[in-house]
Amino acid sequence: MKGIAIILWLFTLSITAMAQDNVQFGLKAGISSSNLNSNIESATISSRQSFYAGGIALFPVSKSFSIQSEFLYSGEGTKTNVIEMELNYLRVPILLQYKHNSGFHVEAGPQLGFLVNHKVTLIDQEEEVEADKQLGKASTTIAIGCGYRLKNGLGLDIRYARGIDNPIAAQNAKLVVISGGLSYTF
Repeated sequence: MKGIAIILWLFTLSITAMAQDNVQFGLKAGISSSNLNSNIESATISSRQSFYAGGIALFPVSKSFSIQSEFLYSGEGTKTNVIEMELNYLRVPILLQYKHNSGFHVEAGPQLGFLVNHKVTLIDQEEEVEADKQLGKASTTIAIGCGYRLKNGLGLDIRYARGIDNPIAAQNAKLVVISGGLSYTF
């Protein structure tokens, strides 16, 4: 039911956007560092470095406020002393954005994620293991970020996202992602 409500919300947002004359579309890409924030005492957890890339749409609400929607491919995951997890998501952030006349902006909002593929490897044995039943197909994070956009559309963005749900069944582990990159709106 939650998924249907979110899809309807996105559909309504896209219909509203088509009615806007000054909607800006663009592209963005950058690097990310992610890990699982877990309370597992015996695990030594380190980050996974990867990338993200996709498209953006800016829907102006007023002179200073916009809704920024994105559709991103995002490499995420973690590495411990026992296992390495590569989780690749399609992320759909819906962010409320306040922009200053100088070009600086701050943003916050939810990010829905749909697991596209994954690879889980036992480090000692260098063997890939099956983890379909342990990994959730969807992930939700809350993101906050800031950035700077020039008048020509070129921008620099930094974002911190923390998971709301647990991507691994039966584990109290939240996904944490820090990302930064370039965007261009036209």
